[in-house]
Amino acid sequence: MRKLLGVMASCACLLSVPALAAEGGSKGQVFELKGPEDKPIALFSKDVQKKEGLTVSTSVYTDPAGKELVREVTELEKAGDKDRVKSYKISQKQLGAEGVVEVKEGKAHFSYTRDGKTKTSQESVGEDFIVGPFIVDYIQRYWSEISGGKKIKARLAVPDRQETVGFEYTREGEEDVNGQKTVVVKMKPSSIIISALVDPLRFYFTPDGKRLIQMRGRTQVKRQDGSKFKDMDAKTNYD
Repeated sequence: MRKLLGVMASCACLLSVPALAAEGGSKGQVFELKGPEDKPIALFSKDVQKKEGLTVSTSVYTDPAGKELVREVTELEKAGDKDRVKSYKISQKQLGAEGVVEVKEGKAHFSYTRDGKTKTSQESVGEDFIVGPFIVDYIQRYWSEISGGKKIKARLAVPDRQETVGFEYTREGEEDVNGQKTVVVKMKPSSIIISALVDPLRFYFTPDGKRLIQMRGRTQVKRQDGSKFKDMDAKTNYD
């Protein structure tokens, strides 16, 4: 049971960034899940650039004073007319940890370092392989299917577990968010056992699926409790 919850906590912490395939930048604010939206607990920014045939996205979370908490760098490469993950790196400054995923010849190579110890592994992956910052792009790729009621599956890389975990995405309905009409996409584990133990994450898109308005669920940022940092559920609003 503890291992299953640990897997889900690790997975959910990778999920709070808007689409990264297009050049440009975006910003967001992270709030308490059930609290008011007047004082953010963290700020988010993303920059996307084209470099030597790759799309390189850098996402940064800071506290309200500007101290960096988390940094993610994702590289996408073209595979025909689609983007696919080439590499992903996350630096969790609160934990003093770093995770790296590199895809080579159909295999994802994982490396995770914390407290001076590094663990590695590798796993065969296919076209449904994604990393946290690529989730929104993946949903948008299959927007017509998801918005039409079809279930879409993917394998999400979890660096601190050095493995992938299966998730599925479905349309849950519509909801007004801060005065905007949105379509809600629910993300939950494919495993019936894990799914029964934890709440799903929810993504709130404009009706055409082109822009993410809000995400609710586990965030990259940790909550400090004394000398420890704990997982935290939040809502993130994107500009």
